[in-house]
Amino acid sequence: MISRFGVKVKTLIVYYSRTGKTRMVAHKLSSMLGCDIEEITDKEDRSGPIGFLRSGRQARDKELIDINDLSKDPASYDMIIIGTPVWAWTMASPVRSFIHKYRDRFNKVAIFCTCGSVGADSAMSEIEVLSGKKALSFLGLKNAELKEDLCGQKLKGFVEEIKNK
Repeated sequence: MISRFGVKVKTLIVYYSRTGKTRMVAHKLSSMLGCDIEEITDKEDRSGPIGFLRSGRQARDKELIDINDLSKDPASYDMIIIGTPVWAWTMASPVRSFIHKYRDRFNKVAIFCTCGSVGADSAMSEIEVLSGKKALSFLGLKNAELKEDLCGQKLKGFVEEIKNK
């Protein structure tokens, strides 16, 4: 739970991860913030080359897919931090489906993205448009940054920015 000016801000991190990179960032953030966390799950087989290609096509075509219900209600949180990998220069289709399904239950949002090299800014913009919420904070992390101390520095900056808004 985030504390701003002595006021507790109930926060939930909701993320999707195909390879584990976004999951790793989500769990680090949850530990730093002391907040709840929930992974978006779906019924698609996204493993291997075929799963990779299917995932990219679904993202490119902005498909809504069937996702499993969350166990936590976003409406009971002051802030939702949305985490997504970038697929085909946009958010992952399970995240698009989550936002479409739950956007009326969001109060404030912050966003983080993991990506191979580019696309985080466009994914963030799309999330803001689809959710109808301006992000309080945004963090884009490239895969190369996940292996360096830079990741920790960027996460600290993201957390501080959230706490100060």
